[in-house]
Amino acid sequence: FSPKAKTSAINPDKLPDILAEGAVKLESNIAALGQKEETGRKSATSISKDWEDLQARIAALNASMAVNGLSLAEARETLEHLNRDEKDLTARLNGIAKEKEVLRQKSQEYSDALAAVEEQVAELVKSRHPAYSLNGLQDAYRKYRQLAQEYLKRANAYHEHLGVNIENLEAAKTLVGNRLVFSMIIICLRSMPSSVLLSACSSKKSSHTAPA
Repeated sequence: FSPKAKTSAINPDKLPDILAEGAVKLESNIAALGQKEETGRKSATSISKDWEDLQARIAALNASMAVNGLSLAEARETLEHLNRDEKDLTARLNGIAKEKEVLRQKSQEYSDALAAVEEQVAELVKSRHPAYSLNGLQDAYRKYRQLAQEYLKRANAYHEHLGVNIENLEAAKTLVGNRLVFSMIIICLRSMPSSVLLSACSSKKSSHTAPA
């Protein structure tokens, strides 16, 4: 049964075959979702490890700066690394966000389709339509409904899982972004001629000195 099909236009006598076809597609989609779940688990492990590595690198950078400061060359090297990190995080974020949105749309389509099937079958039962007790409609409906519910349950769980991955990547990107700004400030200060820097500091000091 196609998620976008209009069940109100389906001949009740043809409904069993249509539901059977829909059940086959659902089984295929559930299997594909299972593969995505496995990939998602590996991705979550990778994201977690990358997050720990990033925090360790930032902590080491902060410790080094506290003891020895940061030279212009070191600041530029740090900036290059952080730029690569930010580009990688952005690409991963965009990929997962797109997958999450596609899954949301597909789940909504199947949810709407299931609701439409349930409504039509309820009408057949209410009107005591003979098609409900013939041609295996009850068995086809029961199987389709069970598979649709299983797909929606697993899809919703995976959708939440993707959301957690996105939150972790966004946190990592924020951390990288903050360090990028700091590194650029260091580079600007290290690149600035000492005479200009002293003049800027003197001007800053004067602006905070109360008039006599």
